[in-house]
Amino acid sequence: MASVFSKLYSYRQRENKNNRENYLTEVFAYCLEHDLVFFRAFMNLIELKEVPDKYTVATQVKYGEGNPDIEIKWNGAHILIECKIDSGEGWEQLNRYTQILNRSEAETTRLVYLTKYPELKPATNPVMVRWYHVKELISKNNHPFTRELKQYLNDQNMKKVEIFKPQDEQILTNFSETFAKVEAVLNPIADYFLGATGIATKNRTDHMFNYMLGQQALYYHKWFTDKETRCSYELRYGFRWEEIEPVHLFLVFRISLDAAEEPQRSLFQQLKEQLEGSDNWEEDNILYTGWSKPIGEFPQDGSQLKEMTEQLQRWIKQVIRLMDERPETFNG
Repeated sequence: MASVFSKLYSYRQRENKNNRENYLTEVFAYCLEHDLVFFRAFMNLIELKEVPDKYTVATQVKYGEGNPDIEIKWNGAHILIECKIDSGEGWEQLNRYTQILNRSEAETTRLVYLTKYPELKPATNPVMVRWYHVKELISKNNHPFTRELKQYLNDQNMKKVEIFKPQDEQILTNFSETFAKVEAVLNPIADYFLGATGIATKNRTDHMFNYMLGQQALYYHKWFTDKETRCSYELRYGFRWEEIEPVHLFLVFRISLDAAEEPQRSLFQQLKEQLEGSDNWEEDNILYTGWSKPIGEFPQDGSQLKEMTEQLQRWIKQVIRLMDERPETFNG
């Protein structure tokens, strides 16, 4: 079995790729496995009162329905934990994991949805837990590694969301000015894309300008279907940011993996080979290919917004060229 350090190394920070979610998952799983006091406290939090001293903890276990972040088992119990920070639920993700538990022979099962932000409870009725709840379980009586987890959660601002404060009102007042700058960059590209392809990506029919709080991004998007693989996938372009990273201008294709991975991986391979200079990665059962650039690398003068739009246009031209060459891949 690989050590926690080997697992963490595979999720090290790389250019244009943030594996913070997987990194935190591995640390959390290690603490559950090696700190019995912490394990019992967490089990009590998810309403499992009687737990053994011996149990197994595994991460990214492969099932036909997907790869749950954490799986905990002991005789008569089967627990799946899906961990989120800034991303939202994957396509039918909790429903698919419920199917795994429905097949389990264990008498006691739990599906736990662990998130940073408050979430509406999904129809699958998982146990809803926030990262600040995990932090509150940890005390000086825990293993030193677990105490470091508490500090890391503090560092990552995993705290209970408080009430609106006067400074929040000021931020919201200034947001309209920031939003106008975002539109100044993105709207010309949406219009250019429509003019070149006849396909809308914003505010027309079912295509819209999205603000994703959990995923921390402002972007336009469009869904396509590839005739050969019958896979649906998404084009996104706009701005994204995270607490530990600068704001980036970006354009990516996103392909969600499901039980039959091969068609999606085949499509991913075809796309990335055709996009010159693209970055390619996999995170949380989603394949990405595309480009990004920190906004701090653009001129800090009056030409900034124009250069951002021109950069997006260069990226979108590659997409349009690919659409012309492979029309069967861009149905939608």
